[in-house]
Amino acid sequence: VRGKEIEKNTRVKARVKAQALREMMESRDNVIIMGHSIGDADSFGASVGVYCAARELGKPAQIVLNTVTSSVRPLMECFSEEQGSSKKSRSVVVFDHHRQGNEVIENPILSYIEPYASSTCEMVAEVLQYFSEKVHLKPQEADSLYAGILIDTNNFMRKTGVRTFE
Repeated sequence: VRGKEIEKNTRVKARVKAQALREMMESRDNVIIMGHSIGDADSFGASVGVYCAARELGKPAQIVLNTVTSSVRPLMECFSEEQGSSKKSRSVVVFDHHRQGNEVIENPILSYIEPYASSTCEMVAEVLQYFSEKVHLKPQEADSLYAGILIDTNNFMRKTGVRTFE
């Protein structure tokens, strides 16, 4: 029963966070998306998912990478690349599936930390379900989210739950 309770609570939480993310994006002129430093497939895939949410609202959006690692390069090559300058943002949103450690983001306007999730990609995929009824992902976008889940679950061998497969 405990598992079902956690699952229900986090599903409600995902819906609430999706609505809050949507409202924040609607009130902004553009969206800058950035994963953690030395990004991995989960960080990149989650960034792509948030990019899809911004596109759904017609907001200009960019994914910023500080380093392109060997694990991200094959995924990134499916997308167009543009050189830019460093950007500052007054409003920060945090999505993470790790418990908060010593690197805490200061004053985010929205924080969604879910240690029960297999990956950040799983969290973002779930948020996209509640973000809009018509969010459409291109094949390479879906592949990026899937890759993040695959790698963080070691090919679905660890940290999986019903919602991972959903």
